[in-house]
Amino acid sequence: LVPEEDRSDFLRQVGLALYQRACSEDGEDWMFFTAARHLNSTSSLTKDGEERLNLANLNLRTAELSVELLAFSAAADFCKQGICCLPDDMWKSQYKLALP
Repeated sequence: LVPEEDRSDFLRQVGLALYQRACSEDGEDWMFFTAARHLNSTSSLTKDGEERLNLANLNLRTAELSVELLAFSAAADFCKQGICCLPDDMWKSQYKLALP
């Protein structure tokens, strides 16, 4: 199995690969959920601004899927995680993402 000291990086790599696959033509909804869970659990490792915006977009997409499944509590959790990824000036720089 994956050693404890490598686990966060491993989850991040799996999450990124799943997110990329989920966005492809043959991607499936479960991939968004799993990618979001993995990447949210390692979000402290994500410092790059563009990567944080991608994570915010992933959380928004996953929240929308949760609403379609009537999983409102999960949708709220994904929204909260996504908001945490947005920059401080989100109302100016990422208005469409900050207020979908």
